[in-house]
Order: sequence, then structure tokens, then C-alpha cells
Amino acid sequence: EFLERIRHIRDPLTLEVPDDFLDDINRLTLEGVVGIALNTRLGMIHKNRDNPDSKIFLKEIRNFFDLTEEVEIKPSIWKIIKTPKFRQLMK
Repeated sequence: EFLERIRHIRDPLTLEVPDDFLDDINRLTLEGVVGIALNTRLGMIHKNRDNPDSKIFLKEIRNFFDLTEEVEIKPSIWKIIKTPKFRQLMK
């Protein structure tokens, strides 16, 4: 399914993928994790690609990883004071 998507979106002359190809990689990764963990498919590569709920879901997962990096990896004071990024992550 993912290879079909690549064939469909790449430039016929150069065979290069578009600049927003990272979005497709993220969708493939999410499909793989959900397939292994929950033994189900979300259809985010083709079937539910333009579904507003799947776009929101993908956006929130990106936010989760960005905020987790801010709160857990970088030095922060969230353990003492509840920072805005910590509150956003908990939301």
C-alpha cells in the first residue's frame, strides 16, 4: 500500500517524492505501530488520508512528541512550577 502511494505521488520525470513526503513517512510509522500494538489498521495511508479526524490525530501525536522533548529531554523546571508546555502536554 505504501509503495503504491509512492508511485502515485512521485514526479514521473525525476522519480523524486514531494517535499511533504515526511508526512507520508509519519503515517506509515503510525500504521506500523498501531498494527503491531493493536492488531488493527487505521487506513491513514490511503483510505482515511483526508479524514479530518485522522489529520487531528496525526497532529496531536506530533505535538505529543514535540512537547515530550521539551518537558522530559531539555532541562526544565516543570517539576517545581507547572509550565505552559507541561500543561499543554497534560491536556
